Formats: sequence, C-alpha cells, structure tokens
Amino acid sequence: MKEKVEPEGNKAEPTQNAQNTDQKEPKKDDNVVLRTEKLYRIFKRGKFSVNALDGVSFQIYNGEFVSITGKSGSGKSTLLNILGTLDTPTKGEVYIGGEPISKMDDSERTALRRKRIGFVFQDYNLIPVLNAVENVELPLFNAGISKEKRRQKALDMLEIVGLRDRADHKPDELSGGQSQRVSVARALVSDPTIVLADEPTGALDTKTGTKIMNLFDDLNKEQGHTIIMVTHDVALADRATRKIVLKDGKVIKDQTV
Repeated sequence: MKEKVEPEGNKAEPTQNAQNTDQKEPKKDDNVVLRTEKLYRIFKRGKFSVNALDGVSFQIYNGEFVSITGKSGSGKSTLLNILGTLDTPTKGEVYIGGEPISKMDDSERTALRRKRIGFVFQDYNLIPVLNAVENVELPLFNAGISKEKRRQKALDMLEIVGLRDRADHKPDELSGGQSQRVSVARALVSDPTIVLADEPTGALDTKTGTKIMNLFDDLNKEQGHTIIMVTHDVALADRATRKIVLKDGKVIKDQTV
C-alpha cells in the first residue's frame, strides 16, 4: 500500500529554484489569460518534504495551444490541478484574467471555474444515467440560462464535435472517442476562457487519439480557443504550438513548437 502524502502547511520553506536558461521571457502585453508566479506545492512524507512544484512561473496568452509535458512525477498533474483551482499552492500565485486565485473563497473559485475554465478528463467523467446532450448541458445549470437555450447551446456544441446525431445516446452507447468528444463539447459549452485537458487521449487507441488531437487543432486554429494540455506523450506535446517541459517540479524548457 502506498504511503499517504499529506500537504504541508503554508509555512514550509521552499527550496531555491535553479535558473532555467531555456525558459521563455514573459511578454509585456494585455493578452495574458493565465499567469503563474513562483508556484510551489510542497507535500510532507513523514519527516521529509517533497517539492511537487518548485518555483513555476509562466504566462499563457489568448489563443495559444500549450502542452505541459514531462516524465511521471515531474509535477504535471499537480500543476494542472492548481491551474484549474482544484488545489492551492503552498506558496506563489495563479492569476486568471488578472484575478489572484488566493484572494478568492471556495464559492468564488467555483464560480470562476464555471465561467472561465472548461475541463477535459482522461476518463471522460460523463454521468452514466444522462445522455450526451444532458451531459453537455451540466455546466450551464445555475447559470441563469433558460431550459430551451441551455438545450440549444448543448446541441450546438455537439454539432461542433460531430456528434449531433448521438445527442440522445448514453455513455455506454458511445465509443471511447465519441465519449471524449462529448467531454470536449461539455468543456466548451460555457464559453470558457481556457480549456484544460488532462491526458485527453490517454484512454484511447492511437487512431482515435489522433482524431481527438485533430479536433483540438481545429478548436484552437479555427475557433481561437485557448487550450492547455497535460500529456506524457512527446509526439502529442509537439502537436501544440508551445511546449512547457517540467522536471522535478521546475520548468526546464518553454518553447514554441
């Protein structure tokens, strides 16, 4: 059984981050949709501290398709959870739309996720008892949208991902690729500022995974969606327009692909 890792308190002292000579210099413009500032995430294992993130700083610009890659244990998933406001850093700050996340309470972070962030998960996270269009509608509940407009918007998203004709199919009636496309439609339905994708092809075969990546390319290039994708697959990472590489919780490379 794996030993449980407990987060260390905010008073933990981070280790000194090494200079990243390959890291991109920040641009000075008003097109930044997300910024991280010296992020540390420290976990405590017994008497020892583990730096899952060690001084991570970068900026994401509107319309970028960014891959975050690195070997297992490099800090990719920890970083994605923090960018999605599902976890908080031990030290440092995340700004989304210029707003510091640390200043928000739980309800404010929930509202921000609903309004500005769309999630695509490796295992789809579809509700089994709901059909495709009902799954896509979920982020729109409690958003002040009428039932009719909610349904039409969900159908429009299914049209974009090529599944309008599968609107009434439940997850167990869909293939893996179709389920992931429903997940993408759900991520887009609330018109988010950022789409966060966690190993979006990890549960798919190569051919189906390629189709999902083609969909991401179209969403980025043709519709201008900002996409941040975590993947361990180097070939998939190179499909993005910019690649951030992590090692031991640090950014060791940040380059245009």
